[in-house]
Amino acid sequence: MFDKTKKIAYTLSLLNIHKFNRINPVMPKVRTTKSISKRIRTNKKGRISKLHASYRHLLAKKSSNRKRQHKDRTEGIDKSDLKRIKKLI
Repeated sequence: MFDKTKKIAYTLSLLNIHKFNRINPVMPKVRTTKSISKRIRTNKKGRISKLHASYRHLLAKKSSNRKRQHKDRTEGIDKSDLKRIKKLI
């Protein structure tokens, strides 16, 4: 079906390696995902925290105790998600 050179070019295009060049290697830019950076903060130690849910609007009907508990950014993130989130930040 394909000869050897076409087969190699096809597999490289699938792997998205065709952008790299042996003479002048250019790495793709690693950009932060803005939607994640707006929702998640890192502290000085590098731990990731996020704001609790249901603290943005409709606060009039919520008790002051409930609002106070949701105010801080101490809600942790599951360990299974940390690796994926750190890549996006």
